[in-house]
Amino acid sequence: PALALALPAVARMKVYCCPITDTEVASDAMALKPVTELGTITNKDGEVVPLMVSCNTKETSESAAGMDLPESEEAEDEEKKLDYFWQMPGMEMELTEILMVKGTNKKGEKLTPYKNWMTNYFKPYAKGVLKWNKEKGMYDEDELKTALSKFADWVKENRKKLQVFGPSEFITDTGIAPLVYLIYEAEADMYMFLPALDAKKF
Repeated sequence: PALALALPAVARMKVYCCPITDTEVASDAMALKPVTELGTITNKDGEVVPLMVSCNTKETSESAAGMDLPESEEAEDEEKKLDYFWQMPGMEMELTEILMVKGTNKKGEKLTPYKNWMTNYFKPYAKGVLKWNKEKGMYDEDELKTALSKFADWVKENRKKLQVFGPSEFITDTGIAPLVYLIYEAEADMYMFLPALDAKKF
């Protein structure tokens, strides 16, 4: 009789993409850690999704990225940057000096750095997330509004130490792209709002 071979199930990588630009923002190949104090939200499939995750990132050359080479083995003339950007090159545009600085609103009134972020980025971004959710039906609308509010509070609390990055075309005709938030203290950690990313399996 023919032998039935039990083939091992192939683990598929999950990549989190921007639903507006399709830019890759994160993947489960990274060591993503839930930011537990922000809590979770449950999607329509019953999956519990952390509101925010972070991943540790460190400065490295392209050849050493992902290989964890000791620094002595890296070529001296190689470009170095945070390994997150080697893995997610579409998120490399720094927007801190655009969004996290004093600004003005449409009436010409002066805004603090946080209000500038809130007015010129977050409010239109949140509106787009709620519209996307209405089409996808991924989350309860009120729960998603609460999640977005918690995210905004987290940015307000950490605003003085945040660096902000995203796609170069983060404002498009179809919506506003998600950004990632870097806190670079003793170590570097990249933070992202997870529920509004498209999880794709490859």
